[in-house]
Amino acid sequence: MQPIDILQEIARYFRVYLPKEREVSAHTQASYNDCVRAYLPFLAETHKIDVEALQREHFTGQSVVSFIQHLREIRRNGASTCNQRLSALRSLFHYLAKRDSGMVGESAQVAAIKRKPETKAPPPSLSREQIDAIIAQTDPSTKSGARDHALLTFLSETGARASEASAVTLGDLDLDQKTVLLHGKGQRDRVVVLTNVASDAIGHYLLTRDDKAPTSPLFQSQRGGGLTRFGIYSRVKTYHRSAGLDLPSLFDQRVSPHIFRHSLVLRFIDAGVDLPTIGACLGHQDINTTSAYAHVSVSRKRAALEKVNSPGEQAGELPQWKTGDILTELQALRPQRLCRKQG
Repeated sequence: MQPIDILQEIARYFRVYLPKEREVSAHTQASYNDCVRAYLPFLAETHKIDVEALQREHFTGQSVVSFIQHLREIRRNGASTCNQRLSALRSLFHYLAKRDSGMVGESAQVAAIKRKPETKAPPPSLSREQIDAIIAQTDPSTKSGARDHALLTFLSETGARASEASAVTLGDLDLDQKTVLLHGKGQRDRVVVLTNVASDAIGHYLLTRDDKAPTSPLFQSQRGGGLTRFGIYSRVKTYHRSAGLDLPSLFDQRVSPHIFRHSLVLRFIDAGVDLPTIGACLGHQDINTTSAYAHVSVSRKRAALEKVNSPGEQAGELPQWKTGDILTELQALRPQRLCRKQG
């Protein structure tokens, strides 16, 4: 078999394999892209050659071991980041082995590299008082305020991810039955029951809407399109900052749309709801994801009791090695997040 052009295959991996053959999410594509754009310059630097001069024989299991070691010891990346990079390279080497049998051995070596044990911090969460304080900053008497009130209530009461809230259309909503169809990760849909509070907030918001087409986004921007994930994040941060003036405890919280999801899981657990039911409501594919919160909830109670009875890491920027055409192409293939401001 003719050896593959390794750089062309890597470009095809991002251009065709991930988005079209595997249909992985844009988030995963971006994460894998970032990893490979760090790995290629590291590999070139190791062999004292340009990135464009890399050949198949340079891509070895040992090179991946060295790269992960470099991330951990030089870049000071934590176990979570190193494990994410390892997952990305496992996927790449698996693909290369499918395209060239000469890479099978190297792919097996990469697959055999052990992940580093992770010490996970408890997921951040908000108390009911803090959530109510944030939602209270909205003004339901205005159209945008009614939307934001419905949005924050929706996030709090359903535990929807920002991407799921962004994707909801009016056709997904059934206010008579008080349900909503959420389009989750991995193309897994689920029906979620709306509480009376969420149903009422959405119903009030819809009274301000002229566009009632089933395909219209539930949460619209001022331009009529749907709020993006960034737009939702922006609204949450705006009201978080405002609520901090009324409730100082919020100043110590890092608040994002996902914190409403964490908080709902813990409220479920505190109320005694079983883990499989919680997992079904939140769209957890793995029950271990849900069970991790059970430990957090117990820890939170213990911390509260101790308080009554008693008087982290940022991943470094990518190193700036000499770049080549393949890196320019990979940068162009990297899915970009939409970051324009929305009202």
